[in-house]
Amino acid sequence: MPCEQTICISYPDFTATPFPPSVLGAVSFGASEIHAAASLRVPLLTLGNDTPIELWSSALPVATAALNDLHYAHNGVALWGTLTRAVRDEASFESAVETLYEDVLSQTRRAGYPHLLRMWNYFPGIHIEYAGLDRYQRFCVGRQRAFDRHQLRNEREFPAATVIGTQSGDIALYFLAARTPGEPVENPRQLSAYRYPEQYGPASPAFSRSMLKRWDGVAHLYISGTASIVGHESRHQQLNNQLAEILHNLRALAAQATTHSGIDFSLEQRAHLKVYVRDINDASKLRTQLLTELPTTPALFLAGDICRRDLLLEIEALIWSGADA
Repeated sequence: MPCEQTICISYPDFTATPFPPSVLGAVSFGASEIHAAASLRVPLLTLGNDTPIELWSSALPVATAALNDLHYAHNGVALWGTLTRAVRDEASFESAVETLYEDVLSQTRRAGYPHLLRMWNYFPGIHIEYAGLDRYQRFCVGRQRAFDRHQLRNEREFPAATVIGTQSGDIALYFLAARTPGEPVENPRQLSAYRYPEQYGPASPAFSRSMLKRWDGVAHLYISGTASIVGHESRHQQLNNQLAEILHNLRALAAQATTHSGIDFSLEQRAHLKVYVRDINDASKLRTQLLTELPTTPALFLAGDICRRDLLLEIEALIWSGADA
């Protein structure tokens, strides 16, 4: 599909490769490998026999570069990159996350794209405990150390983010950065994650609930991974009730972004969802329920572990405006 904008996101058939030179990056889910200048395979099971690709492309000329295990592409306005890092042992997990984020922050700033908009983070054993903290809590500590080292302390600079546990592989992330900042939008139904109380760990999760970015001719709303949380507490034990609460949160974020910007953001049109479900056997009934709520909104279903043990699923979203936003 040709791209006529600064940044486009699409989900073509896997047979669409090889990719044209306008591609910024590509992500595959499941077992399939892809080959692009900046690409990443995320080892998450998908629903059915799907082998989806998330393709990021641009109407602007694209240049590519690499620094060790960080691969990226940029178009003069935005930078899209990937990075993986092996973990030797539990004692070194925090420092692995810290150096990984330091590499991202250093290179994006060096390349002239200092504003992180969106981060996707995947690593195995998200609930493995060491020294009284699980891996997600230690991930938050490592990320915060890197942010502090680079003096990224303004809450309005925290990117939107997703953190999901895989069953195998290394720490893997992909990210989007820009020359100019986005506009963070928080959810009035939820306490901002960076203000969570200490019961959730020594470092609060440093991310925005969503990030609004006005590109040339279109606006994107990048909604972070969103769970069945109200305030800062998990809600509900049943899958269908958690889904209903998540949709309430997503709609509240879209409404808040619309009020903030005057741009119409809606889950019912010009939106795409990624649904992470702890048990892939729950995906079919989730899809049925989601089709009832959002019959025209496409969704990709992936099996992954959620940051809290009592949460059964999490949904992230991309909503885009019409032309000339």
